[in-house]
Amino acid sequence: MSQAFQPVLFGIPRQSVIHWLESLRHYGWPGIGKIQKVAIMTEKQTAPAESNGTKSTMAKDVLRAFLLAAGLAGFAWSVYKMPWGKQSAADNVVMVRDWIEEWGAFAWIGFLIVGGAVVTIGFPRIAMAFVGGALFGVAWGTVLGLAVALLAAVPVYAFTRLVGSDLVTRRMGARLQRMDSLLQENAFMVILLIRFCPVGNHFLVNYFAGVAAIPFGAFMLASMIGCFPETFIFALLGGGFVENFNLRLWTSVGLFLCCSLITIWYYRRSLLAARIMRLMRQE
Repeated sequence: MSQAFQPVLFGIPRQSVIHWLESLRHYGWPGIGKIQKVAIMTEKQTAPAESNGTKSTMAKDVLRAFLLAAGLAGFAWSVYKMPWGKQSAADNVVMVRDWIEEWGAFAWIGFLIVGGAVVTIGFPRIAMAFVGGALFGVAWGTVLGLAVALLAAVPVYAFTRLVGSDLVTRRMGARLQRMDSLLQENAFMVILLIRFCPVGNHFLVNYFAGVAAIPFGAFMLASMIGCFPETFIFALLGGGFVENFNLRLWTSVGLFLCCSLITIWYYRRSLLAARIMRLMRQE
């Protein structure tokens, strides 16, 4: 993947070589024109191989996206169609909703506190969005699920920025340095792209953002925008266990697949996104 975006000639990016040769030719160095032609021909000859490698990686990513979408649909469908799932689950959720209405705002606060706590220690935020959609409806489930994701990011960000930066720096080493350079270039876009990615490491990016001392406002705004699509999708899926299951199931699965394909497409066309992907895929 890195070869597709950083083509090299004798260990040096070929575009840089061609640019340098063009500069030398401009100043009248003899024979430079012939060398430049060789460099350009070399680039054209190796471009198909690099393109094929990129296409192969992209095909695998597209296949993974379809498998994830199929797995999501299969899991939700199997749970709903089980003898204890189709009716009893809906009845139980309705009963809990009635109880929530009695508690009013206290139920929302309780959901935020419990949800923020469990997501902070590693519980999937999409699971809380799913629960929020089932208990509070799609609209409020999305709002509360998004609030939980943002609340869960604050303790990790604050800890690493205030007291834990040395510890994280020792553990992450060179990987942290590379991420730090990305965040210094364009912190908002880096956070946004990682949050938007359906399989991004959202827990890890909280550490990176804290160590890099990203402004809190930019960190939260990018997180909110990036987390919104996936939060809505899973709140919609959770709401389907109460009503309109088929419509909401296939709508949420379709939206999940669209977000995945858009992410794959963009990560193949943005140098910044490609650098993020290479870094996040490192062990």
